[in-house]
Amino acid sequence: MNPGDCPHCGGSNPFEATECQWCGSPLLPSLPHPLSLTSSDPEDLQVDEDEEGTSPSATPRGLYYLRVAVAVVSLVAAIALLAASPSNSITSPSSSGTPEPSPNASGPVNVTAIVAVSPDDACGLNGAQHGGFHSPPDSTYDTFWWLPWNSASLPCTVQSVTTNSTGFGLSSSLPVTVTSDETPIWIDIYTPAAYNGTLYLVFS
Repeated sequence: MNPGDCPHCGGSNPFEATECQWCGSPLLPSLPHPLSLTSSDPEDLQVDEDEEGTSPSATPRGLYYLRVAVAVVSLVAAIALLAASPSNSITSPSSSGTPEPSPNASGPVNVTAIVAVSPDDACGLNGAQHGGFHSPPDSTYDTFWWLPWNSASLPCTVQSVTTNSTGFGLSSSLPVTVTSDETPIWIDIYTPAAYNGTLYLVFS
């Protein structure tokens, strides 16, 4: 049956007719561009493309998997880099000026705490405490203390620091006169071959 043939009476009608000119019956709407599967015209068999001339599938599945693979490799590399970073057994002081021991640190020198002793309470240091540290034998641990400690009145002066803990040596930025809050004093602690306990620093 041709596209214009009436399904009721079989009468032939123009292609664009909406009702049969012979019996008046409505005709089925026809396709604007009928496509023959046997057409030899390449344009009849061409698949429509979008405005940019790309295929309907704008993102191939292979490209998606490639992006996922790159993301996974980058994540694994970042984790491996973090795991390979050497840990420092002597850590930097915290915002309060108190160094904290690394949880993974080890060594024959185990200072559980640093306690300040000052008979004349220089700049409020008497009884002040820092966190401890671990270190290898015969090494140097750098620390600092924010002055004045415990809201001591200003100005104040710290002349020197010594220790009565066996085997330790010290050097520092003392003497210093403190005239403003958050003034640091630096102390280098030279460790013995082995130690386990509290380190006492005597300030005057």
